[in-house]
Amino acid sequence: MITILLADDSDAIRQAYRFILEDNERAYRIEEARTQREAVQHLRNSAEPLVVLLDAVMLPDGANLFTTLAAEPHLLDRHYIIITTTKEHLNLPPELLERALPVLMKPFDLEDFSRLIDAGEAQLEQQATALILQPVCAGRE
Repeated sequence: MITILLADDSDAIRQAYRFILEDNERAYRIEEARTQREAVQHLRNSAEPLVVLLDAVMLPDGANLFTTLAAEPHLLDRHYIIITTTKEHLNLPPELLERALPVLMKPFDLEDFSRLIDAGEAQLEQQATALILQPVCAGRE
């Protein structure tokens, strides 16, 4: 089961995302972060694969969160989907620009939302399979 972290400072927005995801035929473990500090703490403490829906302008300053992510490369093994109302707020560090993170503009189409979640889930499943097979393949060399 994939865990989805809803990182947004708006209770109403997090509730809307949760409603959409719970209405989906797939089962997700859904966790929430209301602040940048909570989001970073969750990312640091979670060893499991995550799809992270990340508000680009999460208060107090969304850019600080991006800087933290870029400074801690081990946090980048998640699948991030950046959600924003305008791309003008996206001042991503080069480390994040290189990753070509998907950006979903509000208001968004539910099909686009679901497609990005599915893509994140598929990517994380491939990473998990590679980690499981790595010791097996290394033993054959």
